[in-house]
Amino acid sequence: MSANLANALAIASGISAHVLIFRVGEWDVASPFILIFYLMIFVTGVSISHTWFQVPVLDTTKFAGYHIFGLYLSILVYRAFHHRLSKYPGPFLARLTNFYITTRSIKKLHLFEEIRILHEEYGDYVRVGPSELSIADPEAVMAIHGYQSPTTKGPWYTLLEPRVPLNMIRNKEEHARRRKVWDQGFSTRGVSSLNLALLGYDPRITTAISQLLNAIDKQRSKPIDVTKWFTFFTFDIMESLAFNKSSNMLAGGEEGYALRSIRGEMYNIAFFAHLPWLLPFLKRVPILNHSYLQFWVWVQDQIEGRVKLLEAYNKSAKTRKDGWDLHGDAHVIIIAGSDTVAAALTHIFFHLAHDPMLVRALQREFDALPDLTPESLQTIDLLDAVINETLRLHPPIPSGNQRVTPPEGLRIGNKFIPGNIIVQVPQYTVFRGIGR
Repeated sequence: MSANLANALAIASGISAHVLIFRVGEWDVASPFILIFYLMIFVTGVSISHTWFQVPVLDTTKFAGYHIFGLYLSILVYRAFHHRLSKYPGPFLARLTNFYITTRSIKKLHLFEEIRILHEEYGDYVRVGPSELSIADPEAVMAIHGYQSPTTKGPWYTLLEPRVPLNMIRNKEEHARRRKVWDQGFSTRGVSSLNLALLGYDPRITTAISQLLNAIDKQRSKPIDVTKWFTFFTFDIMESLAFNKSSNMLAGGEEGYALRSIRGEMYNIAFFAHLPWLLPFLKRVPILNHSYLQFWVWVQDQIEGRVKLLEAYNKSAKTRKDGWDLHGDAHVIIIAGSDTVAAALTHIFFHLAHDPMLVRALQREFDALPDLTPESLQTIDLLDAVINETLRLHPPIPSGNQRVTPPEGLRIGNKFIPGNIIVQVPQYTVFRGIGR
């Protein structure tokens, strides 16, 4: 066989691999195994061709190189000109690779601002990745995130695998099954404030509030980093509720190990949000995965001290997956209840600090109450308005959550989104009506 023919066949094999295999389905989580498979094929091919057929190692290496060339050539041409999202506007480089949107997001880790700029330039529907649309159309909110939406969670939700927290379960039936356990623990239907106190929630929250107020009082007339203290406040509470103990950051005034680790992990999640295929490599590379593994050892230690109290867990048969799921749920109960609430509190007090008239109006509402209880606070419409307006202006997930359209596609207004496309509704852009 001539060298030219061999090279042509190698290129053709790469194109075929893309068209017949990699063009269909999701391959993000499998990326390490794909690399291992290719390496095994390469080593085996070099060994057999050199030993049995006396083909030089260099020639076999060239064949492999041409295969990779054909694979990526096919990927790039398809994404640039033949993809089902080709008609949607957006930066040309975004058509080719998710590295484009990633490089924009890591400037200041303010992806929501970059997305806003793109929507101002290209309109409501912007192609921000090879198979990804950012949709700033208000009609998309219910179509994508409504209770009866046919969309499913996107590949971003695989970032913690094999650990899968409740909020990252992609299968709707599995999510409903595990949600029942959470509903039993968090439902307050028919439960009075007194009963909540007896359950042990109120004393912990009251103690944390007192510690927070004491910390603020100690820095009276001095600048104070309220973001830090609100984070300590919410994290101490959620850690206590999850594990029956906390890092006592409010009392000590220092960031604890768990929060420090989660902060680093959140940076990684933000960085790899559009590169979910890359994170599985880092989780498996020695040295690079040291802090990652150390954090999950800490989670396991906390769970072991708490698991005897988990009736549902103790009654069920144990599998390795159950352990991963418990790890994931321990992870989400802290982050979901601490990070988002801390951000909301920070933004609420930011606006209150800039609006003394609003502060006085709220104070009058509080003073008019016979006592401060959860029930009485629910009667203050102004407080509800402040919270809701703050969340509108500063949504906890400003760039939106990933969803995947169903195979048959999805219609939003007069727009048709093809099937198996990643879509996001950028809350920061939509809620502010930017570009409208």
